[in-house]
Amino acid sequence: MNQKNNQKKMEQNNNMLYAMYMMLGSSFKKASCPRRNLENKLATAYRRLKEADQVALEDTCIGFAENVLEKELPESIFAAEVTALLKSDEEELGTAFVGENFYLCVYAVKDGARYYLRYDFFQGGELAKSHPLPDWLIMKLAERKKREEQRRMKAEKDLASPEEAAKENAASSKKGPAGKTQAKGKHVA
Repeated sequence: MNQKNNQKKMEQNNNMLYAMYMMLGSSFKKASCPRRNLENKLATAYRRLKEADQVALEDTCIGFAENVLEKELPESIFAAEVTALLKSDEEELGTAFVGENFYLCVYAVKDGARYYLRYDFFQGGELAKSHPLPDWLIMKLAERKKREEQRRMKAEKDLASPEEAAKENAASSKKGPAGKTQAKGKHVA
């Protein structure tokens, strides 16, 4: 029974997380989730939700956006393109919208059958000084930075040594199915 309750709670949290991403993200010029597989998984589960339950979650998010975020935050941030980082676990449910010079972290807290939203907003120089970022956001940003650095290094390597790239392309073109090397004129099955 406990496992079934945990599964149901996780599904409810994932549905709220997707509603937060979808509805709050629409307040910005563009919001995208770098983890497409997670976004697709959450969207699929959300579509299975009863329409009345979807409307309730969406109303919570829209009300929060209109009555809190749009009144308390600088209007300029909503013209930004943001990356959405999503977090759902037993301790915390949150979405961080990361712009060029700001982070908006929105958290959902469940009280009975209802979710309540709150936020933290960090902008410019105050990011590192007066407001420590949540640990989960720091880890996600570090992962993102590492992936970007790996892509940059690969691109630099490809541009720096066209001879090596040509050799790698020539070597890979000699590979047959499943990466097996082919002898000239013979087909390896």
